[in-house]
Amino acid sequence: MSTQKVGKDFLLDLNSRNSKLFQEQQPLRRMHRRMHPTEIAALKCMDGRLNLALMAKTPLGIISPFRNIGGKFNLGWPFFQHAIDDWRHYSAANSRDSVVLATYHFSAGSVQRGCKGHGYDTKAAKESSLFIRDRFNEVYGGEEINSTRLFALPIGIETDSGSFVLNGEAGEVVEVSGIEDATSGGITNLLSSLYPSINGVAPNVIRDLVPLVLGNFEYSRELRESGRGPQAMDHRESVLAIGRGFDWLHEPDLAIIIGPWDSDLLDAIENAAYLISHNLEEGRFNGGKVVLLTSGTYRDHIASQQRLAALKSRHLHDVAMKVITAKFPRLIAHMEVMKTTVNLDNREIQVID
Repeated sequence: MSTQKVGKDFLLDLNSRNSKLFQEQQPLRRMHRRMHPTEIAALKCMDGRLNLALMAKTPLGIISPFRNIGGKFNLGWPFFQHAIDDWRHYSAANSRDSVVLATYHFSAGSVQRGCKGHGYDTKAAKESSLFIRDRFNEVYGGEEINSTRLFALPIGIETDSGSFVLNGEAGEVVEVSGIEDATSGGITNLLSSLYPSINGVAPNVIRDLVPLVLGNFEYSRELRESGRGPQAMDHRESVLAIGRGFDWLHEPDLAIIIGPWDSDLLDAIENAAYLISHNLEEGRFNGGKVVLLTSGTYRDHIASQQRLAALKSRHLHDVAMKVITAKFPRLIAHMEVMKTTVNLDNREIQVID
């Protein structure tokens, strides 16, 4: 992460740069969607190393992120259920199949570079990924809406090499960086063999996944040839981010991001605030501030959505402040507050209040 002190100005600058990049990539995004229309979402941990657009070499916005501590999700959570169903019907309305990547991450070289949200237990992280895959298959498997289907795949991410780990339907495990035939045809054949149930009914989805795997193979090769060592997480997070629309916030050691998914949101906020309080006590902020950042999302052509997004952001702020005031009052003297809305059409944030 940058050595610049974290605070409001740092975050506004980061958003400005990433929003500009998102808008500059609009032609690439349109071209990609024409060639590969399948909608792709990723359930993933808040770890800033997990920038799937970078790792798959896709334009920003092709992979829709859903983030939570440890990449833990449950289709029984009402708001998560609602958000996924909205996304599913949006895909179907545009005659697009959809794929949910249920991710977990780990480090081959060090347990402590693994997933803190799962207590650095790779087996537990993978089982969580398989669990949510199974729940998606139970709910959506075989259902067609407007001749489209939803599929869920467990995907590992080995953060030392930046390589995806493909988990096949029969338990096969293939690390992308080690693929021998990394051609379009070779990867098509590999994915078809790993996911025969998808290939049998929607070979177009297999074809649309090929660019992600090809991109990841190239990314991991370039990372290996660069000679850069593994990217460690020092866990100096000073931003507690709550809400949606944080795909502009990809940066290691910066933020603990809580999606508004879990029914027990208070417990998640308390756990995150505890980690940030611990970081403060350890003097890990380089003179920067603790930032409570809340966000609601909207599309700029629907005025009511923007007003609802502002109300959501204010509500999340109020909920978080109740927890912080009651449990971690020492944070308040070091805290800056940003209640924001995010325009999903350009990824620009607007600070409200």
